[in-house]
Amino acid sequence: MPAIYGRLSVAGHEFKQFGKPYVPCVCECGTSRNVRRDHLRTGKIKSCGCWHDEAAALNNTTHGHKPRGASTPEYRAWSGMNERCYREGNGRYTDYGGRGICVCDEWRRDFAAFYAYIGPRPAGTSIDRIDVNGNYEPGNVRWANGVTQARNVRNVKLITALGRSMTLIEWAEHSGIKKGTIWYRLRVAGWSPEQAVTP
Repeated sequence: MPAIYGRLSVAGHEFKQFGKPYVPCVCECGTSRNVRRDHLRTGKIKSCGCWHDEAAALNNTTHGHKPRGASTPEYRAWSGMNERCYREGNGRYTDYGGRGICVCDEWRRDFAAFYAYIGPRPAGTSIDRIDVNGNYEPGNVRWANGVTQARNVRNVKLITALGRSMTLIEWAEHSGIKKGTIWYRLRVAGWSPEQAVTP
């Protein structure tokens, strides 16, 4: 498997040019280019130049979400999902890109396509994947509030009682008992699930 640096894949053996070590590379866009080995390894060069061109175009876009010096919640959501999935230096990369979560090709470099699908962000919501193990792609993203997102996490624990399985928050809503009370009954007092969720 060829070594990959940003959008560039090494496509041949190192050679000397102007006294410096170069390697032939192919960019994701299909352009071939010889790149200095040290520039490749340090990340100084990450594409044939298309990355820079796209960034410049995006910064001058007319879709109204990323004018110079400003951005909207929708644009920040799009940018954030790309950061989590593709930038290893992102603090949340391990839980996203590190687990193989990616952004579909249609949206990865096209904010307008993402926005056309997801629409304006309702107040109090953020981007959420319906299947927490699935990708950012049509059919698996929505705007969701904090309560919905808290229910939709990998480590959520279900409480099974009275013939049904629900989260702690859902049991609190269903029974009218505060979630802290249910938690205390289960974890501290040692009550059974049925007792804990019964008023």
